[in-house]
Amino acid sequence: NILWGQKGNFLDVPTDCPQRDERLGWTGDAQAFIRTACYNMDVQTFFIKWLKDVSADQLPNGGVPFVVPDALRDQGVSAGWGDVALIGPWTIYLTYGNKKILADQYESMKKYVEYIRKIAGESYIWKNGSVFGDWLFYKPALYSHAEPDGYTNNDLIATAFFAYSTSILKNTAAVLGNTADVTEYTALLAKIKAAFNKEYVTPAGRIFSDSQTGYVLALMFDLLPEDKRPAAAALLVKDISNRGTHLSTGFLGTPYLCHVLSRFGYTDVAYKLLLQETYPSWLYPVKMGATTIWERWNGMRTDSTFEDPGMNSFNHYAYGAIGDWMYRTVAGLDTEEDQPGYKKIKIQPHIGGNFSYTNASLNTSYGKLSSNWKLDNGKILMDAEIPANTTATVFIPTGNVASVTENGKPLSYHKDIKVVGSGKEYVSNEVVLHVSKTPNIRQTDAAKKMHDNDDELLHEGEDLDKKVNDNMVLRLETDKKEVYVGEPVVAGFKLYSRLRSSSRLTKNPSFNGFSVIDLQPPDVTASGSGKLNGKDFNVYTVRKVLLYPLQSGTFTIEELELENQVQFIQPGPPEDPDDLFSLLNPGYESTISKLATLTSEPVDIVVKPLPTRNKPSNFTGAVGKYKITSHLAQNNFQADEEGRLIVEISGQGNLQLVNAPPIQWPSGIEAFDPSVKDTMDTKVLPVSGKKTFEYVFSATRPGSYEIPAVTFSYFDAEAGRYVNTESDAMMITVSPSQKAIDKASVQKAETKRDSNNFIWFLIPGAIGAIALLFFIFRNLRREQKIIEPKDEQVGAPKQTSLVSESPLERSSQLCSEGDSKKFYPVLNHEFKSWLMAKFCLQVNEASLDHLRECMDEANVQNKLVLEVQDLLREIEWQLY
Repeated sequence: NILWGQKGNFLDVPTDCPQRDERLGWTGDAQAFIRTACYNMDVQTFFIKWLKDVSADQLPNGGVPFVVPDALRDQGVSAGWGDVALIGPWTIYLTYGNKKILADQYESMKKYVEYIRKIAGESYIWKNGSVFGDWLFYKPALYSHAEPDGYTNNDLIATAFFAYSTSILKNTAAVLGNTADVTEYTALLAKIKAAFNKEYVTPAGRIFSDSQTGYVLALMFDLLPEDKRPAAAALLVKDISNRGTHLSTGFLGTPYLCHVLSRFGYTDVAYKLLLQETYPSWLYPVKMGATTIWERWNGMRTDSTFEDPGMNSFNHYAYGAIGDWMYRTVAGLDTEEDQPGYKKIKIQPHIGGNFSYTNASLNTSYGKLSSNWKLDNGKILMDAEIPANTTATVFIPTGNVASVTENGKPLSYHKDIKVVGSGKEYVSNEVVLHVSKTPNIRQTDAAKKMHDNDDELLHEGEDLDKKVNDNMVLRLETDKKEVYVGEPVVAGFKLYSRLRSSSRLTKNPSFNGFSVIDLQPPDVTASGSGKLNGKDFNVYTVRKVLLYPLQSGTFTIEELELENQVQFIQPGPPEDPDDLFSLLNPGYESTISKLATLTSEPVDIVVKPLPTRNKPSNFTGAVGKYKITSHLAQNNFQADEEGRLIVEISGQGNLQLVNAPPIQWPSGIEAFDPSVKDTMDTKVLPVSGKKTFEYVFSATRPGSYEIPAVTFSYFDAEAGRYVNTESDAMMITVSPSQKAIDKASVQKAETKRDSNNFIWFLIPGAIGAIALLFFIFRNLRREQKIIEPKDEQVGAPKQTSLVSESPLERSSQLCSEGDSKKFYPVLNHEFKSWLMAKFCLQVNEASLDHLRECMDEANVQNKLVLEVQDLLREIEWQLY
């Protein structure tokens, strides 16, 4: 399964899946799987080429996009995804001994680590760096609360990968002989480890989130002190045991899970996870018939229904990263880091899992390498093949060296075999961290020319600190101090300065309680001029953000910290004391530098709850000022054509939180979920834009239809009231389809026998489905008296129905027309719509389980309930 997943995706770029709307070079999937890929195939040139693409698409600030080639554009950077810039080259170097790839990618690697370091500052914690987190970690069933999910704090994940990438960069610098970088990054290692432990680790070794992935990353990347690692490993095993020997990791924790277990003496637990057959596990999809690796642990449920049809790939290789552990630990094939590319080989099998034998081989640059072991009547038989011009260290799981023989003779007999030592457990190499420098924020030339006084001059006897404090101030300025939930706040961190300096951002503020939009790009400092306390200043906007409060209360915008290297000029004596010009323009004797750290004062924002009085029933959280318009792409079309309704909501406010307004579709219209497109203008305040929703619909039969006005409500924060707005109603005319007209004329000339044969040939099982449905409708109608309909709203307007008495009229029509392409989608819609109306269900309640509960409550016969379920599953299968 692992190999077939790789074959289906490694075509020019490492796509995540070959069959869905993604099919892109997702960087997180590639980094998780790359070591396994190197065992399965010779992928050296494949990744050399693609990693050049990674460098080419690297963002100006050093970040690496979600996908390469960057087809998504401006989507952001996420920990565990962008780290492929370092994990990729380092893995190719280890497995193929290719030192050149490290030299070629070194600048790209440094840029990425430098990007993270600038964000983290001297806290060394990468906040908001993980967009995807531990993607698709285990979540229990929707209605089950028997166990917690596998969630891991996103900032913990981001900081752990920050550590891992910097450690790779430090090691790369050592390989390339860059001693200066090695020294700098080694010194930073202790600070980063201390920050991680202070933020996320308790004295007892328990890690924040208490999740499997949290323990795995901390142990795999050597972030914990030596004395806390055994306790953390034990807590990891305890969590696995509490879950009935099941994993709960996602894309980022899964590749390292079994490696960590084996490293700390729990190989038996790793084997149990490998051989687990129930969800979530690697073998559950195999038992369900999978021939490749699934994207989700439960891509298909035990009843063969899909977990999420909208995002569910059955060929998604990321979880196939377990192959790396199988090669390196079960078979024991590995290379030493000091002589990579299998120049110096490590053969270290871990026997267990009721396996009686393994056979594994690898074609290295030096030749074939293999490691086979077998259990035979209490003995371990090992067979290893070592390429020429290489050396190998073989770890044999025995406590008695004298009992080991090679070709029937003791090891001491062989001159080319040397016993180098023994130990109780296997060990691995240490991981080291590195953080690079952050670029400076520099003053513009215009700013340097602005000073028309002697602020830059330090005269004899002047106080240096007072000079800095009087002429350099860092301020946090907001346009509001009191707002409603959802009402935007503009916050700008501005440096007011009359001095020459270069500045470096050392601490970013946190925005707890707010959704954040940056109004200026990273690494860009807007400059201008302004007044403060009656004095002219150069003004530099270090960071500017738009904040949307998410809940009521008092929230603090914390301080931003800026380190400034300030330069002063000390005037010297005049060149000619007797010359007036020399007296007015003295010479400059020297310059003095002062390192000044400035911190903005925190600001409290009072967030008021939205009023409950007069809140419209259709209000979904939009705050600001909006208008809504709607129009049809065309007002007249045939029954076999698609219509399009375009609804636009435009204005100012929290537009990104605005949801699609509900449409009161008339009976006889089938509609689909809308596509969404939004446009935001962040260059002008207040931020404005529009959100466009496009609904595709079709008519089940000809006729005239009225689409009622589309309503939308929002809260006007300035006026302090709710506002209802609506678009105009629209009329559409649907004429008979040309296909139906032509078909009717043709059918007159055809015999009934030919027509029936054609239909049965084109739509196998369709007639049976229709017959079974009419049987179900008849029986459910007999039980009509049991089901109590909901009370109708007094005074509610009644819509004129354009649908006939038969709920399957359109399905029957398509069946008779022989249209197999549309038959099952329409049948699915009509049947489910009838069931929802019959049992008073909402759209989000139309699952099989919930439907069964409603039918049971209505005392529907069990036989009929099972027939309904079977038919729905059959329809879903035909759609798939």
